[in-house]
This record gives sequence, C-alpha cells and structure tokens, in this order.
Amino acid sequence: MNLKENLKRIRKENNLSQEQLADKLNVSRQSVSKWESGTSYPEMDKMIQLCRMFDLNIDELLNQDIKKVREEKNSKIDINKYIDSFLHFVSKSYDMLNSMTKTQVLRCILEQIFFMLVFYCLSLIVIGVVKGLFGNILDVFNYHNILRKVFDLIIIFLKTGFLILDFILVIYVYKIRYLDYYLKDEKKEEVKREKPELKNEEKYSPEKIEKVIIRDPKHSEYRFISGLLRLLSLFIKCFITLMLLFAVFVLLTLLVFLVLSFMFVKTGLLFIGGFIVLISSIIILLVFISSLYCFVINRKYNYRFMERTLLVSIITLGLGFGLSFLSITNFEFKNDKVEEEIIIPMNENLSLGYVNYEEENRSDLRVVSTHSKYFKLKYDSDINWLYNDYINEDRFDEFRNIVKDINNKKIIDYGTNYITIYASKENIDKLLEKSGY
Repeated sequence: MNLKENLKRIRKENNLSQEQLADKLNVSRQSVSKWESGTSYPEMDKMIQLCRMFDLNIDELLNQDIKKVREEKNSKIDINKYIDSFLHFVSKSYDMLNSMTKTQVLRCILEQIFFMLVFYCLSLIVIGVVKGLFGNILDVFNYHNILRKVFDLIIIFLKTGFLILDFILVIYVYKIRYLDYYLKDEKKEEVKREKPELKNEEKYSPEKIEKVIIRDPKHSEYRFISGLLRLLSLFIKCFITLMLLFAVFVLLTLLVFLVLSFMFVKTGLLFIGGFIVLISSIIILLVFISSLYCFVINRKYNYRFMERTLLVSIITLGLGFGLSFLSITNFEFKNDKVEEEIIIPMNENLSLGYVNYEEENRSDLRVVSTHSKYFKLKYDSDINWLYNDYINEDRFDEFRNIVKDINNKKIIDYGTNYITIYASKENIDKLLEKSGY
C-alpha cells in the first residue's frame, strides 16, 4: 500500500507540516505521524476528506504513485482550464492596475517594456552567435540547398522559441514584482475578525480598511503560463530534433571519411593520426547524439559515463592532431598551377566575374589566368564571356591524383583560380564601370 509515501508527498508538495494537516482533518499530529510511518491508517471519512482536499480518488491515494498520477493529469490538455486561468490573470491584473495611481501604472508598464527589450536583445545575440557558428560550419559543405533549408528551419524554430520565452519571462517578472504583492479587498472581513476592539468602542468599519498588500507565499503559477512553458518545451524539442538530424548527417560524413582514410595508409603517421582524430570525433558525436536523443524522449542519461567518454575522446583527439602535425612536417609542398595568357580586343560589354586589374600601356586587353591543370582559360566572343572552364571530364582522375600525391608525401596547391587583366587606365575604368565595381 502506497498510502504513507503518498501522504508524505502531497503534504510536502502543499507546504504543510504534520500539525497543519492534522488541524485541517481535525485529528492529532500523532495520528498523521502514524499514518506516514505505516503503523496505522486513517478512517474512511478522513480518506475521503484527503481525496477532496488534494483532488484524488481512493484508489490513487492508496495504491498508485501520486507523482505519476499528477504527471498523467498534467499531460491531459483542458483548453477551458487554460482559458479560465488566463481570464483570472487578466481580471486580477485589471483590479490591481485599477487600484494603483497613474504614476504607478506608468512605472509598471515602462518596466515591462524595458524587460521585454532586454530579453529581446539577449535573444538576438544568441541567434546571431548560432548563425555565425553554424554558418561557418555549413560553408565547409558549400552551403548545400538541403542544408540551407534545414538551417533556415532551425533559425525559425529558434526565433519562435525565444519569442515565447521572452513573453514568459516578462509575465513572470510582472507577476513577481507586482501581482504577487497585490491582494483584493476580499480579505477585509478576515482583517476585521483579527482587529482588536477599539478603546473608544467605536464601531469598526471595513470601508476604512486599506487594501492589503502581501506576497504570494507559494508563488502559485497560472495554468496558461504552464501551457506556454509546454509550448516552449515543444519548440525546444523540435529544435533539438533538427540538431539531432544535422548531427546524424555529420556522423555519416565522418564515417565516409573514416573509410576513405584507408586510402592513405602509406602516409604512415598521417594515416594513424587522421584515423585517431576521426575515431575520437565519431565517439564525441555519438555521445552528443545520444544525449540529444535522451532529451527528446525524456529518458535519463548517464552523465558520469558521458563525462569520462568525452574526456578520453578529447585527449585522444589531441594525440591524433599531434601525430598528424608531426607527419605533415615531412611532406613536400608544391605549387602545380599554370599560367595561361591570351590577347583580346577591348570590349566594354565584356562579362567578367571577380578579376584583378593591372595598368599597362596598351589599347587591347592582355588576360593572364593562373589556374590548376584541370582548368583552361576561355573567351566566348559571341556572348563576350571570359572565364576559367573545368576541362577534366574524369572527376575521379583528379581524386586519384590527389590520393597518389598525398601517399607520395606531396601536398599540391590546388587553390583558387584567378584572372588578371592588363590594360590602360582608361579601359580599366570602363570595365569597372560596366561591371558595377
């Protein structure tokens, strides 16, 4: 029977001592103590009174876990209760503001606006940091269309979640600073009963009693605020789910790199270091994914195991980077770029991308392109287009050459291709004006 555990739980949840609960039930404190120790049980009328007092039934009080019962009841959404809670909040706010002076009302409104602006600015800072951090990571993957859509969706969820959070924080600040200190004049009669008799035996008039201002000792919250918190929790879980999907995508990418790393076995320490780095990164990512998954499904997670695993993985990650750095010092760095030059007539309608300009005393244009062997400088006179064209039809051939060079401990510079145009100052100005620079 769970009576003794349930009785202790509901008594503590309602901030009641054994003596206070005994007074409400018209029994002695020793009786409540015996109920909670399990040496005796309350009579049926007292059980019914307990059920009415704490909104339970007999079966829940005697046989079930009160904590689970409360969670199940709270999980059931009753829209009418949320509406009633919100209307009660509005009604109490109206009564409070109506009892305040104009100066106090103005101060209250200005304070809430100030707190709203502060929370909004903090939200913008956090969103800006997330954009900058994940934006740089996505640049590595050339900001693929799918990743861009997922990232934009994450930002939308983040903004919506912060908007709800800002509203909740402002409501809580307003409740703590004002609403919890206000008590309606319904307490006049209680004050009258507690008021001692006047010496002059004048009749005590409740109209002369000032409004009672006290702090809500239990900090009771409005149901509609708990509904907003649930909505915020839902947005957070959606945001975490999107992060989880992104983490899974990164994990799959790392697994692909892990398989491809075996192509560089001949590099010795570079392969060993890179392999250790990839394994450590995968373990760290798995810990991160498992913690996010447990958060989404509300499952407990072994944080001590997570801390130990992360610590070992970070140490091995540093070891892997160290071995890779030692091996890189034995590599030969080579520039495999070629220069190509063509002469074309001056054309103000020439279509150009980003190019460099150098002054040279000539009427035509001397175009010099520095690019890798897989590109070729081309000029299409029909459409006046000057560009570097990728000429390698076999993409795998380029990849095989890169693997071969690394296994031979050579690092070839396959950097950005660029074009330099040599022309007179007058022609350069014309080209710049046409291109919009």
